[in-house]
Amino acid sequence: MATIDTWRSIGDDPELRVGPSDREVVEVLQRLASAKAHLVHAEREVQAAQASRGGEEQVRVIEQAHAEVLWAQAGLLATPKAKQARQAFEVARAREEALLRRHGYSSFAEFRARRRAVPTAELHLELARREHAAALEAWEQLQSAMAPTVIIDLTGDEPRVLR
Repeated sequence: MATIDTWRSIGDDPELRVGPSDREVVEVLQRLASAKAHLVHAEREVQAAQASRGGEEQVRVIEQAHAEVLWAQAGLLATPKAKQARQAFEVARAREEALLRRHGYSSFAEFRARRRAVPTAELHLELARREHAAALEAWEQLQSAMAPTVIIDLTGDEPRVLR
């Protein structure tokens, strides 16, 4: 696609300005529509990823259950009353496993890995935002390069002369 500077510099007459062809207008509009669609899709992916990672309350509950497992495990190693300590450890571990399963995790290690991972969806969202901004800027440039009112009939490929 030609740039705005190219459109304005076509022709020998400095008073003659040439605007974008219909095909160039369509290309810019298609780019903008595609960028908007990708942005909406990326936003939905991020929302879904955030929902699957859970909110602060879910994280707090799982972390607390894991802390209880660690305390029970430490108690198991440190106390002479092995039967009571083992029972406390088993109860804490069962509670943690139930919480993890309820929230869709098979283990605490999986929970941690998913919480610490940089979500791919957020990288896609950033790229989609950049492309949408660039496409929007291209559309705004195209509009400003045209005369105050230009009729786009989408039938020609030649640049239109703006007077």
